[in-house]
Amino acid sequence: MSSATARLPLVRNAIALEYFSLAWMLAEGAAAVWAGIAAHSLSLEVFGLDSLIEIISAGVVLWWLRVEMAAPSSTRGEEAERRAAYVVAGCLLALALYIVAGVIQSLATRDVPRPGPLGFVVSITAIIVMPVLWRHKRRLGAALGSDALEEDGVGNLACGWMALILLAGLLLERQGVWWADPLASMALGVFIAREGVEAWGRARGA
Repeated sequence: MSSATARLPLVRNAIALEYFSLAWMLAEGAAAVWAGIAAHSLSLEVFGLDSLIEIISAGVVLWWLRVEMAAPSSTRGEEAERRAAYVVAGCLLALALYIVAGVIQSLATRDVPRPGPLGFVVSITAIIVMPVLWRHKRRLGAALGSDALEEDGVGNLACGWMALILLAGLLLERQGVWWADPLASMALGVFIAREGVEAWGRARGA
């Protein structure tokens, strides 16, 4: 069995995993943005937008996997993966800039969000599911030698950590602490900006 043929089952597994990621992130992102708008909570909106960016990430990685399926280990597949890595990094950096603007507005208005049950459900489920996605993508990414797939998994892991920060912020917001929302948003922004810079560096070095 050739190495290219041996890769195909791994590529199929990775494709199935990315389809699951797309469905999950779509539901998670929509729920978080909806809950954030309803509660006027920047941290919930940011978490939801990060989920939507992870949809883009999963989508471009899925595109690369389909290229890989059609032409395993080809130069075209390597170029597709490099482009996927750049798109993921660019989206993360764009979200970091959005967070900065939102935090400035929150500090200026000092609004106190009042998150409902949906925000708590979103954060708790993300804490459970995201590390599982990360482990599977790390394993498949290592087996396929794919930085893009592993980076997509790191984004899922960061999402899990962000969910912990979000949950802490939501608990404080329920107690009427006005600075909890911008503080949680800034913490999320640090996570996202760092991952974006590191992803861009890896894409350039690919």
